Amino acid sequence: MKKILSIISAGLLVVLAASCNKDEKATFDPSDVTAPVLGTVNVGSDIVVNYTPAVFSMDFNEKMNTYHTLGMVAVNDEKCDVTLSNAKDSGTSLKLSGKNMTAALQLRGFEMGESVKVSIVVRASIQDPSKGVTNGYTDSEDSYEFNWTLKEESKPGALPTHNGVRVYIDDQTGWDAIALYMWGDKNDFGGGWPGMAVAGTESLGGTDWKYFEYDDTIFGLAEHLIFNNNGGGTQLADYDITFEAGVADYWLTVTAEGVEAAEAPAVGGVDPYAGWEPTAVWSVIGSIASTGNSWGQDEPMLTDGTWYVCRGIELATTDQFKFRKDHDWGTNFGAASSITEEPYVVTLGEELEAGAGGKNLAVPADGKYDLLLNPDAGVYKIIEAQEAVAADFYAGFEETEVWSVIGSIASTGNGWNQDEPMVTDGTWYVCRGIELATTDQFKFRKDHDWGTNFGAGPEISEEPYVVTLGEELPAGPGGKNLAVAEDGTYDLLLNPEDAVYKIIKSGDDPAL
Repeated sequence: MKKILSIISAGLLVVLAASCNKDEKATFDPSDVTAPVLGTVNVGSDIVVNYTPAVFSMDFNEKMNTYHTLGMVAVNDEKCDVTLSNAKDSGTSLKLSGKNMTAALQLRGFEMGESVKVSIVVRASIQDPSKGVTNGYTDSEDSYEFNWTLKEESKPGALPTHNGVRVYIDDQTGWDAIALYMWGDKNDFGGGWPGMAVAGTESLGGTDWKYFEYDDTIFGLAEHLIFNNNGGGTQLADYDITFEAGVADYWLTVTAEGVEAAEAPAVGGVDPYAGWEPTAVWSVIGSIASTGNSWGQDEPMLTDGTWYVCRGIELATTDQFKFRKDHDWGTNFGAASSITEEPYVVTLGEELEAGAGGKNLAVPADGKYDLLLNPDAGVYKIIEAQEAVAADFYAGFEETEVWSVIGSIASTGNGWNQDEPMVTDGTWYVCRGIELATTDQFKFRKDHDWGTNFGAGPEISEEPYVVTLGEELPAGPGGKNLAVAEDGTYDLLLNPEDAVYKIIKSGDDPAL
C-alpha cells in the first residue's frame, strides 16, 4: 500500500472529525487506507481510466466523501506531482478530456505539436480535488505511461483530431448495441470478448459515425475485426485490416450482412477563428460543470493578437466564470465595475465593459459558447459557439451574360434551347451547383450564340467526352460535347482566355 502524502511534517493528516467533540482532533492513519487500484486505460482523444476505489476506514470519516481524480507523476521520465483535478469521476472510471490534458502540459511549457511521455496514477483523497488537495492523498500502486501529442481541438468543419486511432463505422446493422473484437497479431486487442464498446459518435458529412478508439500501440498490427451485437449471438465474418503507422482514421460501413470500406466523409468550411494561435497569457476560470472546473483550472484560449477566445465551451445557467491573466488572480476581468449583482447574466452578442476584479459572469441559457475578451480595450463578448460555415469559393464573383452553359440537361429541362447562367471573377466563369446525370451533355458558349463555343479539346474524337474531375483540360472551339462519369451536382468552370475548363463536384475547392 502506498503511503499517504501530507504537508504535515510528521506525515500525518490532522482533521477535525465530524463525530469528535468540538476541540478534539483525529489523526489520519495511513494504515487505515486501502489505495485505489488502477484498471484498464484507454487513450484516444480523451483519457479514460477504470479503477477500484480507495477505502478510507478511519472512524472519523463516516460522514466524509472520498474523491478520486488523476495524478500526473512523471513527464518525459522526469518526476512531477500534478493533480489533474478536472477528470470527471463516475465512481469506477475517470475521464480527462484531451483539451485539459493538453492544457496541463502547456502549463509545464510544452507547445502544440510536441509529443510528451506522460505517467498517470489514480489519486484518492477526502478533499475535493477541484478545490485543491493540500493536506493529503493516496495514489494507486501502479501507474500508466503513454505518449500524448499536444493538438488543437478540431476546427469546426474539419475531421476530428485525436491521439491514436479511430475506427469509424456507419452502423446500418439495426442492432441495439455493437461491439468490435480483434484477433490476429495481438488477440483481444481492445479487450476480451465481446470486444470494445463504441467510444462516441461524430456527425460528419451528413452521417452519424460511431467510432471505436485505440491508442498508438495498434500501429503496425494486422488484425481480424469481428463486429457483433455486443456478444448477443450475432457476429459478422472477419474483416481484415493492417493498421498502418501514423494513419489515424479508418472508415467502414457495417450492415447486418457484412462490412466494407467506406469513403471518408467530405467535410470543409470556413473556420471563424482560422489563424488564431494558442496562448497561455489569458484564460477562463470558473465553476463549469462540463469541464469539471470548480475555480481550480484554467480553460485555454486562442488569440489573433487583439481578441482572445475560449471557444466551444459548454455552459449551464448555474455555471459562473471570469477571465484571468497568466493563470493568476493578480489580473482578472469580470462584469463592469458598476455591476453589483453576482453572477451577472450577460447579454449575448454585445461588447460589454470588462471590470478589473468584477463580478462573476453567467449565461442566460444552457448551451455552447465562445467567450471573447479584448483586454486592451477592456471589453468582452459572449456569443453562441461559431460553427464552420460552408466555404464560398466564388465570393466576389459577379453575374455575367457573356458566357453560359447549354446542353441536354434533364434537371433544368434544357434541350439545347436555353442558356444556364454563369458568374465570373473576370478570368474564370462558373455555372455552379448544376445537377447532371451521366446521360446529360453540355458545352460552353459566348453571347448566347453558337458563333463561339467550347467543348472538348481538339484532340478528342469521342462524343460525348467524359471529363476527368478536378483537372484543367484544354477547351476546343466547337469541340465535342462534354459529360460526367456519375450522377451528381457539379460546378462547370471555363477560362476562355486560356482555353481551359474544369469540372468539379459542388462544394469542392476549385483551386483557382
